[in-house]
Amino acid sequence: MIKYTVKRLLQSLVTVLIIVTIVFLLLRMLPTDYYFTEEQLMKFTEEQKQEQLLAAGLLDPIPEQLVRFYGDLVRLDFGESRRIQNGYPVTKVIGSKFQISMKLGIISIGISLVIGVLIGILQTRYKNRIPDHLGTIYTIFVNSVPALVSYSLVLVFGSRVLGLPSMYSTRNPGPSSILPLVCLSMTSIAWYALWTRRYMIDELNKDYIKLARVKGLETKKIMTRHVLRNAFVPIAQYLPQSILSTIGGSLLVERFFSVPGMGPLLTDSINRYDVNVVQTLVILYATLGILGTHDDYRPTYHTCRQRRNKIVEDQNKVLDQKLENEDELFHFVEYSPEAAEMIGYSDYSYWKSVFQNFLKRKSAVVLSIIFFALVIFSFIALAIGKYDYANLVTDSTKAFISPNSEYWFGTDNIGRDYWCQVWYASQTSIKLALIVAIGECALGITIGCLWGYVRQLDRFFTELYNLINNVPMILYMTLIALLIGQSFTIMSISLICFGWMVMARNVRNLVMMYRDREFNLASRTLGTPIGRILIKNVLPQLISVIILRLALSIPGTIGMESTLSYLGLGLDINTPSLGILLRNARSYFLDYPYLLVFPAVIVSIITITFYLIGNAFSDAADPRNHV
Repeated sequence: MIKYTVKRLLQSLVTVLIIVTIVFLLLRMLPTDYYFTEEQLMKFTEEQKQEQLLAAGLLDPIPEQLVRFYGDLVRLDFGESRRIQNGYPVTKVIGSKFQISMKLGIISIGISLVIGVLIGILQTRYKNRIPDHLGTIYTIFVNSVPALVSYSLVLVFGSRVLGLPSMYSTRNPGPSSILPLVCLSMTSIAWYALWTRRYMIDELNKDYIKLARVKGLETKKIMTRHVLRNAFVPIAQYLPQSILSTIGGSLLVERFFSVPGMGPLLTDSINRYDVNVVQTLVILYATLGILGTHDDYRPTYHTCRQRRNKIVEDQNKVLDQKLENEDELFHFVEYSPEAAEMIGYSDYSYWKSVFQNFLKRKSAVVLSIIFFALVIFSFIALAIGKYDYANLVTDSTKAFISPNSEYWFGTDNIGRDYWCQVWYASQTSIKLALIVAIGECALGITIGCLWGYVRQLDRFFTELYNLINNVPMILYMTLIALLIGQSFTIMSISLICFGWMVMARNVRNLVMMYRDREFNLASRTLGTPIGRILIKNVLPQLISVIILRLALSIPGTIGMESTLSYLGLGLDINTPSLGILLRNARSYFLDYPYLLVFPAVIVSIITITFYLIGNAFSDAADPRNHV
């Protein structure tokens, strides 16, 4: 046990060092002008700039800078801030921010754990009744609607109806923390409720629960003493990961409510080229991420291997036993040509069965019609609109005109028609989502199959997964925006490069389940190439999961694009998207709510419909649901 723990810690340390090195090199690729403020760029001569860079050691060879950085890291010397708080130690700059993020994160996890588990218990207790349906609706809403939209709704309701502070204040941290805590807890509550319900329903179907009911044990005691206790075990295993993810993933909430935490500090330090602060934050985020997620499948893997070995041993014992009468194992059956004829013929078609099952879901069919109607109308709307997006001009005298007969969706803050902006942005977001979904699917399936089937590649892809997954995506996107720029193509490629991991991880886990089945062993014995085995034998078993991930990637991409656009890291300002419109509406929607309502409604329709369609089509594609 000690040997295994030490080995894992050393591997985690190596992973952290690789991540830090990659970020270090990326920062050194940025133009040196990022090191200076705008005032310094105007005042300093070229000689003075070189002197400043030389004093900071930024002109030294990269290997020399890297060795010096590692030497300081061994001494726990993280340097001083140059731009955020000039001359202050990095640890002091981060310390106060870390305390705020940590406090909000831990409180949020406590709230979400209690409320989420209670909701899951109520859903299980009243399965297929009103409490269960309400919990399902909440889960769908949280998982499908972009966070920026749900946070805006919370802000409007909390500030206008309840009178709570709309922005965080260090002078009044108690009341001003309520809305940020609500937003931080929303997703976690849905997650805990979903999995509590699932695990408790699994436990209710087991034999010992039936026995307890036969004995006359009260339902309340069964739910608390037996069902909940056993169902909470798998949930508790992911509690550390959930805590760390919440603390590290609060970037949007902190930026939205002006919370002076680590999230805004990260983006500000990158944009202002405060190298020491960025590098220290990367170390912190990578360490937190690896502690929560590194090799999370290993305990399960080892447990399954132990169980497998035990089963094999038991089977060998049975086979070694001498049977008293081997003839009792077999008996003759009568041959019937008519029965053989009936069994041998089948008009079963997989995809025909898939579509038949899907069409039986009337709600899914209606949602599909709504989505395609929305896509088609986005083109029609631009054609029937009174203004052309390419010819829009600013007119401050027409700013914030409410929707009327001339301006159907009103005007924005600079007097431009909002109708053509919204529908043009809808086309952009839908096109981006489809491209990213297809790219993620293709890359994720390819890597996932190799990851799960070729044992020699398992360690490589696992470490690659850890390198990408344990650092906030916002850091990579910020560096890409500074190094390359912002455009539709760059955004698409970036999201694909960082979004394939979920698909690949799911495919990998399923491939590992099917690769050693008897039919695959037989194919390998016959010399069938690996590629043919994966395509013909394994992939058909994964179609339902692939379709689900493909469908869920579309609302996920739209949500991510809106988040990045809100943080100023999305598409070019000249390429409008629903995310950019939501970002622009953030400053005005309390007084002019239509600026938020129209793009938010379209985003919600797209994401919710695809979320539900994806689940329905995934169920229809599952061979177990076919007859």
